[in-house]
Amino acid sequence: MAFSDYSDAFSYPEKIVQDLAADLSAKITDACIERLKSLSDSLLPDDEKVLENTWEEICVQVQSEESNFWEVYDDTVSEILCKELSKLPDYSIAALQFAEDFNESDFAYEYDIDELTAILKNAVYEKAGEYQSDSVSRFLESCE
Repeated sequence: MAFSDYSDAFSYPEKIVQDLAADLSAKITDACIERLKSLSDSLLPDDEKVLENTWEEICVQVQSEESNFWEVYDDTVSEILCKELSKLPDYSIAALQFAEDFNESDFAYEYDIDELTAILKNAVYEKAGEYQSDSVSRFLESCE
């Protein structure tokens, strides 16, 4: 990226913070998804265990309908995201928070981990809504 990408001096800091926050968000959500892919403790009945991992179980629920255990899945995603956020230095957390509140006059100088977790969780669920695999497709077809 060239400095010409930041041609407006007034938007330069905002653009830097937003680009940094976007990069951090992508890394955190990707780490969360990789962790979910490593989990294989299914909450689905034995006859529905065609999915590869917890990530795929979340994907079919986002793409179809939530199971009775959705809250457990949702809590798992929140826990993983909180753990990922706890690994970051304060300035990275601040960049994420600042990118969300950049134009607000009531910018919070204290970090709101719950708010950041909710934002990141939405990003994870957006990716879940777009995810495709053979096992996800088979599962969704069997539900129709």
